[in-house]
Amino acid sequence: MIPKHAWLLAVLVLLPNVGGWIGALTFDLDWYNSLNKAPINPPSWLFAPMWTFLYSLIGIASFLVWTKEGADAVVPLLLYAVQLGLNWAWTPIFFHYHKILWALVEIGATDVLVVLTIIAFIRVRVLAGILLLPYITWLSIATYLNLYIYQHN
Repeated sequence: MIPKHAWLLAVLVLLPNVGGWIGALTFDLDWYNSLNKAPINPPSWLFAPMWTFLYSLIGIASFLVWTKEGADAVVPLLLYAVQLGLNWAWTPIFFHYHKILWALVEIGATDVLVVLTIIAFIRVRVLAGILLLPYITWLSIATYLNLYIYQHN
């Protein structure tokens, strides 16, 4: 018999990943490969495993907040949902519509909401906030890469 919370954990880890996989369907790699990219741009093969890892971490973090007994998790989970939606929206804005400036504005908003989510998660469960630190680190790199592409293309 599988514990009740195991199903919830599986769903909350899969959810961000599924959104990421759907977003990957919008990639225009020919366009992306034609862009001038930052010297620190990671190799293309790194993005899928990195996002899978990060989406899994943020799913675990959301599980820790969701299941914290006695905690008021409504605002933290609302912030989480909004930042996750913004995260998913960036990919088609950038890769499908080629709106580099709008993608930059959008990722900047995502950065702010992720920081607010980290703060809110820490208030519910410290580990949940800590699990989001690799995410905001990678997102900061992605923001810089987006800015570089905007400035050099």
